[in-house]
Amino acid sequence: EIDIDNQNNIYIATCTRSIDFPSSNSFQTVSQGGQEGCVIKMDNQLKSIIWSTYLGGSNDDAIYSLAIHNDDIYVTGGTNSTDFPITINAYQDSYQDSIKADAFVSKISSNGQQILASSYFGTNEYDQSYFVEIGSKKSVYLFGQTKSKGTQLVNNAVYSVADGGQFIAVFNADLS
Repeated sequence: EIDIDNQNNIYIATCTRSIDFPSSNSFQTVSQGGQEGCVIKMDNQLKSIIWSTYLGGSNDDAIYSLAIHNDDIYVTGGTNSTDFPITINAYQDSYQDSIKADAFVSKISSNGQQILASSYFGTNEYDQSYFVEIGSKKSVYLFGQTKSKGTQLVNNAVYSVADGGQFIAVFNADLS
């Protein structure tokens, strides 16, 4: 996904298998292994990379979506990494699935120097998050798919469909 901040800088969120991805001025400058999520911030003329980073653990990771709010960048996707970078006070601090995938959401500082917040969001089945948006009250909205049975990902909701295959989740800004 591509987005633009208030200064017209361009952000790209995607994934790569490259071990020589041009990562610089960021929190993760080397690939941890396999496919990695990656985020790139470029100037509005696309002439220079302001910062770029890998985001992932030792197994396959992918970023599918990003959202910008007050210069912080939120990204979401899926991971197979038990060592994905999760922060203190995360909503879910451990990987739930040993062979499929868990969704994740991470908040990155505007200068690319640190992960401000990061959490898994998964079950013991396949889960991935494909879209992230920021609401008017700074809530972080995720939309994704799950193969979990029942209502494992349902919390504080009046409406849900057991075995529905999709989820909408709402987090606070610090993803706790």
